[in-house]
Amino acid sequence: MPKQIRRMAKRHIILEGPDGSGKSTILHTIADWERQLTIHPKFATSKGPDHHLFDVRTQADLETLADATKTPGIYDRYPIISELIYGPIIRKRLPGWFNDSEWISIAERVLQARTIVVWCLPPFDVVRKNVSDDRDMPGVTDNLNEIYLQYQNRAEQWQGPKFIYDYTKGNMHTASLGVYLHYNLNK
Repeated sequence: MPKQIRRMAKRHIILEGPDGSGKSTILHTIADWERQLTIHPKFATSKGPDHHLFDVRTQADLETLADATKTPGIYDRYPIISELIYGPIIRKRLPGWFNDSEWISIAERVLQARTIVVWCLPPFDVVRKNVSDDRDMPGVTDNLNEIYLQYQNRAEQWQGPKFIYDYTKGNMHTASLGVYLHYNLNK
């Protein structure tokens, strides 16, 4: 994208999808396109989140997301989406404030108003090939089908700006993502 038509982004980007769906790879491509975006550290590693003050950190970050004066960033997953999928499936529970439906509802409204969610959802068979017990959080391989289905459902129901991204569709699909982001980051 030509530098002369770039404007300061007003929205943050969240990359969501199951393990092995290409989030980390497309993050670097988007960061090259939209250099003004700050790449935020992950809330959780591939081995799972550090639950110590997890909800407090999420709340503090939500306040930053809601502040229109802050420089927009890009996130490789966001707990308000991913923890609601992984927590019940992998750990059979949600941490702290994630059990508060009012807090979740307010947080989702902030995300829908201030972000674009890129739902990384290549075909299930592709994701299955990319996931391994050595690389991913315990329980992901055994529960991947349920995790994938939950991501499909969340993507379909998401009320905010979104783009369903499948890296297996090639360069034209990636270019379409770039155009979509370019024209929607500033709205």
